[in-house]
Amino acid sequence: MMENKVLNYINENKMIKAGETVVVGVSGGADSVCLLHMLLKHKETLRIKLLVVHVHHGIRGESADRDASFVEELCGRFNLPFFLYKYNIPEFAKKEGMSTEEAGRYARYEAFNKCLKENGVEDMGKIAVAHNKDDLAETVLLNLFRGAGIKGLKGIVPLRDRIIRPVLCLDRGEIERYLQESNLEYITDETNLTEEYTRNKIRLNILPLIKSDINEKAVEHIENTAMNLGLIDDYMECQCKLEYDRLVEERADGLFISKGFAELHKAMQGQLIKNCLYKVAKKRKDISTVHISSVVDLFHMEVGKCVNLPYKMIAKRQYEGVDIYIQKTYDNKKRDLTYAINIQGEGEYVFENETVSASLNIHKDSYKECIFIENIYTKWIRCDIIKGNLQLRTRKAGDYIVVDSKGSKKKLKDYFIDLKIPREERDSILLLANGNEIVWIIGYRLNWNYRVTSELQNIYKLEAKMKKRIYKED
Repeated sequence: MMENKVLNYINENKMIKAGETVVVGVSGGADSVCLLHMLLKHKETLRIKLLVVHVHHGIRGESADRDASFVEELCGRFNLPFFLYKYNIPEFAKKEGMSTEEAGRYARYEAFNKCLKENGVEDMGKIAVAHNKDDLAETVLLNLFRGAGIKGLKGIVPLRDRIIRPVLCLDRGEIERYLQESNLEYITDETNLTEEYTRNKIRLNILPLIKSDINEKAVEHIENTAMNLGLIDDYMECQCKLEYDRLVEERADGLFISKGFAELHKAMQGQLIKNCLYKVAKKRKDISTVHISSVVDLFHMEVGKCVNLPYKMIAKRQYEGVDIYIQKTYDNKKRDLTYAINIQGEGEYVFENETVSASLNIHKDSYKECIFIENIYTKWIRCDIIKGNLQLRTRKAGDYIVVDSKGSKKKLKDYFIDLKIPREERDSILLLANGNEIVWIIGYRLNWNYRVTSELQNIYKLEAKMKKRIYKED
């Protein structure tokens, strides 16, 4: 029997737990009336409480009022709580820049969730909607024509979060026969019979043609394919999580994907990039295969290449992989990268500008008494060769550092390139400078000329403390 088929489908997919409240979306059409009757049949077996929600879209005038009254009377007949939510969908769609279909769907799920909240079951309630096999087939075809990937081609799933679809195991013909045999009334939304909406064109023209001229079991075959694609998608997501944990570093402003990414299978590359873009954007809409492919291609490009993506995202090739981040807007008038602190002997000097915040402690030391324990933020330098004033600052044009005993000079820019320091990080590296000669690239290396030798008595001990670095986009 069809009732048992639905009950088994509910149990197989673990849609409902005993004691839960289920909000049932009922439009008054065949599918939703069938859904409501199926849940009523099994209400005691499942040990659930039912609440009925009808959403008035404010579109069809008297017809919409008729639908609301029909559902209210139906609920009265079965002694079920009825909740009516009214919206002006055309106005809402215009305000939010949506199609009326999108706006209607948004309103319906907002109403369902509002009903759960108003009845105090927001955390443990379910929302039952009346999608069937034909709806699934239509969705798969619609997504296929729009160029969707595997996730879109798996169509509609039985259970997603708190949304359940108990009659997804039935096709439209089964539902109509059940209602006819059970003498159950329903109403027909006349907009379902027009070709104004894209889905209706598939429902009224394409799917019937496929079933009549190609394969009468087309809906069943599409359902099986969608189910198999769903399994593949689930597997890919599980594997993708493993690769994400292995290759992706989460940062304050986005993500960094290491170059080991290039060794992945192409299918996994696309999956990983897609998930990374979703995570950074915190949205899924408008992120397409074109954007995903453009980021994948970056791994085969030279350092510094970047692509612009939706939601102000930037993907940029670095030495060791690709950065994905939200582009920040800086006020160039306020940023002063020429800001410098003059060093006047011993003491603590605090440096803070738009890109870096740090302090440098300087005091005199004696070579004979000193125990040299150097690290990247602690150095000793000679005092005798300092000419003019030392400055604490970030980079500027013409900077160089002496790198060996021969006095060989290397441009600071070339040093950064050799060390593979990303361009956007270079303005956040603090320098101790004597004119354009860099005495110490703090956190990196010391100028050869300023190194301490056993012949010298008076030296400076330098101790830096980095508070924060703010990387800027070029």
